[in-house]
Amino acid sequence: SSTNVTSADQILSIQAIGGELGVATEDLKTFAETVSNLDVATDLNAEEAATSLGQLDNILNDLNGSTMPNFADALVRLGNNGASTESAIADIASRIGAMASIIGMSTPDVLAWASTIASTGQGTEAAGTAISKTMSDIETAVAYVTSGTDKYVATPDAVNMLKAEYALWMYATQAGGDDYLALADE
Repeated sequence: SSTNVTSADQILSIQAIGGELGVATEDLKTFAETVSNLDVATDLNAEEAATSLGQLDNILNDLNGSTMPNFADALVRLGNNGASTESAIADIASRIGAMASIIGMSTPDVLAWASTIASTGQGTEAAGTAISKTMSDIETAVAYVTSGTDKYVATPDAVNMLKAEYALWMYATQAGGDDYLALADE
């Protein structure tokens, strides 16, 4: 290739991996360029970068052809400026990506968490599993509490407060708070 240090054969191979992983046809050129750049600038080889980016493209709602270069830029910056490698960040991002997407995290959120976790030096498998389980537990608890099927109400100041107590707390807050203890005793 005259505009890239990656050979034309390798670019085709990268595009093939992208196609196998479900990257949209119109995004394959950007995908291949992004992976090629990651191959040159990081400790990821082309196949690892293609697999990671292709999988995350399918998992994360806001990662697509137009945002892939930003993803790569952020990954390189995190790897260069943090206490972790790009391969560890990408591995953890792949491991937590599905659960992170379910709870509404953006691609930058996932990269930030992955970088932070990778910087602790924990093994990527154990760390990814632990964080995904924690996210799942939190999402389940929030869904349960906010569904109205529980006697508890979740708010920043009233976690696990009985609904009756919460109603009194809200009334007291609106009334200036002085009457809360009197109301609670009734």
